[in-house]
Amino acid sequence: LYGSLETIRRKFELVIANIVTDELLRMREDIKSLIDDEGLLLVSGISELKKDKALSGFTDIGFSFNKEFIEGGWVAMLLNL
Repeated sequence: LYGSLETIRRKFELVIANIVTDELLRMREDIKSLIDDEGLLLVSGISELKKDKALSGFTDIGFSFNKEFIEGGWVAMLLNL
């Protein structure tokens, strides 16, 4: 994506976001607005040290944890809406 999330006018079954934790959390409501009911979000770019903060930030707005992938100190999480 190049530009602003606000320009997107549809919803998706799957959204993938590879952005550092603080930016992911800042954008989480906008990201959520792009996902269909019962859709999936795959987030990555999360430092292993910040994975709990990231998970909490997304579960606080209605996501549920599905699966986690860790490699080389980086975390990716699959979340359900």
